[in-house]
Amino acid sequence: MAPDGFLVNEQQAECDAASAPPLPDVFDPLVNAFWAYWVSLPKQGAVPHLSDYLDRVPPNLQPTVAIVDVYSPVDMRVRLFGTALVDLIAVELTGREALSIYAPESHAAAGSMAWEAVNRPCGYLCKRHFRSHAGMMVTAPGIALPVESNRFECRTVINFTNLSQAVMSLGAEPKLQVVHDIEHVGWIDIGAGTPN
Repeated sequence: MAPDGFLVNEQQAECDAASAPPLPDVFDPLVNAFWAYWVSLPKQGAVPHLSDYLDRVPPNLQPTVAIVDVYSPVDMRVRLFGTALVDLIAVELTGREALSIYAPESHAAAGSMAWEAVNRPCGYLCKRHFRSHAGMMVTAPGIALPVESNRFECRTVINFTNLSQAVMSLGAEPKLQVVHDIEHVGWIDIGAGTPN
């Protein structure tokens, strides 16, 4: 059983995702469910509006979401940090620099993927490799998709990470310290193409 805030219903997630276009390199049913939810939203051009996302978000997916305003590849601020993320990392990042949770050697990769996602626009699949305070490494699959937020100085991306398996593998180790590395798995074409 997953810890509180990490509701795992993979059978339901698979059913919900069945109506969405297939993802490249599909590797997680909850990532697929998040993709299916995003696809179901009304779009303005290629992307939905943040308010539409927030009005309908399934409660089992929201706790591990980070909504990030991207000003540049090196300036990204967390607009909303999910409650399960706060509990797991023991830091409230809402209103803070998004890259502060990443190891310095991962800043360039995390920043460039987010920048590409909001400017093309497109989505991406990734695996985040977290390090706990005790040095244990855990991996969690994720997806990032752009949304319109009517902010002219920045663009917005929603990051969903399925941390349920990572949390279970931590056992008694209570908290994660840092995203040690972010592994790009694949780009998602939402109508504007993908990077070469």
